[in-house]
Amino acid sequence: MDTMRLMGQADAALREITGCRFPARTGSVLREGEDLAILTTERALTEVLLAARDLEREGIHAKVVALYADRGVDPEILREAGRTGMVFVLDGPEGRRAVGEAFPEGIPFPVRSIHLEAGDPGQGLAATYRTGAEAVYRQVVDAA
Repeated sequence: MDTMRLMGQADAALREITGCRFPARTGSVLREGEDLAILTTERALTEVLLAARDLEREGIHAKVVALYADRGVDPEILREAGRTGMVFVLDGPEGRRAVGEAFPEGIPFPVRSIHLEAGDPGQGLAATYRTGAEAVYRQVVDAA
């Protein structure tokens, strides 16, 4: 089973837990923060939330915004992310497309791309998530 499919299945399972349901299908702020924002799709949400927790240990408070490209994204949620002054979006067609579609006249804030490194699924799900979280963390710290 490939890593991305495995992570997608785990994220889908997390959404079934009562306290983990997403409140809106047009984007959701899942973690508040004022230093920077990380925009992610549902696929990499677990890794980004882990990375945000690690960043907070270093005194960096990251806002985490889940984008739902299949339903469109509320531009106000993205403007709110832009107010932090530093916005990261995970590479991939879903995230970039969602931001671009929300601002057809041009994105009014700088956006930096980061990418998710997939771990070896043979190491287990926790190790796979940790590998992705460490990659996100490193890229944000290096760019900040």
